[in-house]
Amino acid sequence: MLCNLLYNAVDFAVIVPQVRRLWIETFGDDDAFISHFFSLADAEHHLHTLTADGRLVSMLFALPYRIWHRGREIPAAYIYAVATAADFAGNGCMRHLMQYVHDNLRLQGYAATFLVPSDGWLFHYYARLGYNVCAWYDDEVVERLMDIQMQCCSLVKEHLLTDEIYSFILSCAKESVASVLHSRESITLNILSCEMSGGGLYVLRDGDAVSALAFVVDSGKVPLIIAEYSKKSDARSCLFQRLCLLLNVDFIQCRRSAPLGAVPYAMAYSLNGIFPAEVSMQLLLDV
Repeated sequence: MLCNLLYNAVDFAVIVPQVRRLWIETFGDDDAFISHFFSLADAEHHLHTLTADGRLVSMLFALPYRIWHRGREIPAAYIYAVATAADFAGNGCMRHLMQYVHDNLRLQGYAATFLVPSDGWLFHYYARLGYNVCAWYDDEVVERLMDIQMQCCSLVKEHLLTDEIYSFILSCAKESVASVLHSRESITLNILSCEMSGGGLYVLRDGDAVSALAFVVDSGKVPLIIAEYSKKSDARSCLFQRLCLLLNVDFIQCRRSAPLGAVPYAMAYSLNGIFPAEVSMQLLLDV
């Protein structure tokens, strides 16, 4: 069955309808989000496919990212929307496509690929392909308190990514030994994704300056912060408390990067042997 498979053999415009169908069947996202992804992520140049007689068998996107590691940037690719047609599952199609993508990225000078398994069993699957867990998380429950410090601060829901907000996110990320440096496009997509879930981007300002911010989704039970950025503990505490007040809830949850031993989150595959073993990864599209 594998003898007729071809890599990237069909033009993007021709394969897009099949990509959309497989995406919806696999992940359940709506067509509006997929359209925004195509428009913001330069999808045409990052899509990799395996086809048989023009039919899409497996697909993935290799999105260019940068990893900040000990004061320098490392080029890496985020493997996203990994999917195989149901009647080809278990035949090794994705393993072949992954190997093809790894070889091409290595030739382009990428140091590593990373991904976020959507189900627990996929950690074992990707481990067989050479991936190792590189990021963990845990959830912190924050209760609403009436005593709020930093009275001069204000919390506002932002719909657009400004230069000031983007610079603040990058500055916070570079305070870690190793962390993902998000592109403007990826953060814009995450703002959209949060808003589509009933949440959004909330920015705490001390006067005119950004003091802290949080990306919030509606988890169905309590608001969940999937990523927060702050440089001072009092700003972080104020952010949480003002969120509770603004959203009128008694407590919120905050998903944060954690050391080895917490819940596994992301995995990485080293293409040249220099990728850091542990990386702070927040706000990836799969959360």
